[in-house]
Amino acid sequence: KEEEELFKRGQQALAEGQADEGYADLAKAHQLAGDRHDIHLWLIQAALDLNRLDEAAQRLAQVPMAAQDDHYHTLCSRLALAQQAADSPELRALEARYQQAPDDFALAQELAVLYHQAGRQEEALTLLLTVLQRDLGFGDARKTYLDILATMGAHPAVAGFRRKLYSLLY
Repeated sequence: KEEEELFKRGQQALAEGQADEGYADLAKAHQLAGDRHDIHLWLIQAALDLNRLDEAAQRLAQVPMAAQDDHYHTLCSRLALAQQAADSPELRALEARYQQAPDDFALAQELAVLYHQAGRQEEALTLLLTVLQRDLGFGDARKTYLDILATMGAHPAVAGFRRKLYSLLY
């Protein structure tokens, strides 16, 4: 079956450290066989490998009790550790500085980059969009925004964020 071939290719790609390719194959396999929990769990693993924490959390919440095996619990632990890392003291300190000076676009851009590195892409894009709405030509904000979009691949939110940027540009 096509989904089985895609599933095996996706697993192999993840094993070889090619998370983008693995994610793409596993997403296609999941579309073809949405009822297969093994494919769903490997897709979550690929999302975690790509640091897509929000997506991984949403997908984990959809796993039924009957499919919550060792792989599921490993993924839950990985997500919890990644979320803890995403809320580092450095990040919190920068957030506090930004709260004190919300008009400091350079600080906002620096915070957006940290959000992206912590797997909080949607927050990063929202913050950069706020900067671009007020000053479309500020520094590297537009380039950073587009770079983050490019790293998100086939994430469901990409189209919406791309539309928002284009509405500012045109």
